[in-house]
Amino acid sequence: MYDEGIEEQGLGQNIGWAEGFITFFQLSGGGFAIGLAFGIGTVFLLRILNRQLSSEESIIQVVLLFSISYLTYFVTEILCMCSGIIATITLGITVKILAKEMIIDRGLVLHFFEVVGQLLNTLLFILGGTLWGNIISDDNAMAPFNANIRHFGGEDWGYLIALFLYLIVVRFVLVFAF
Repeated sequence: MYDEGIEEQGLGQNIGWAEGFITFFQLSGGGFAIGLAFGIGTVFLLRILNRQLSSEESIIQVVLLFSISYLTYFVTEILCMCSGIIATITLGITVKILAKEMIIDRGLVLHFFEVVGQLLNTLLFILGGTLWGNIISDDNAMAPFNANIRHFGGEDWGYLIALFLYLIVVRFVLVFAF
């Protein structure tokens, strides 16, 4: 297993329904509350910047939005142990609803986040492909992490091809049915 270095208290323990629901609502509710707080703070900062910036200085708003998004995720996930994704989504929705008119150059913000999203998506697939390549290759590149590595065999390739064909059929049905 790869989790030899994880020292999380309670990791892997069975919990009951009540404790599961409590944990779920703490994580999601905490993420929502923190995201809302950061969103309102961001709207306040955008209001201040909207009055002082010219259209040439609108890059400051882009940097603010990018920095606050990352900071929201970090604070929520690492420091508060809540859902960073819910917090970041709540931040985005709050800013979209309350500060839409305060953004000086909406096109710049939209294009910046499109480029960042494309770059991060590409990086994710490069990393995933690299790890997957190590798993299916015959060398023991991953052996130091796990001595129980089972090599990718012919039966696995059959399952992989069947899964690929199944996903193509599912995508076809979803696209043409809806």
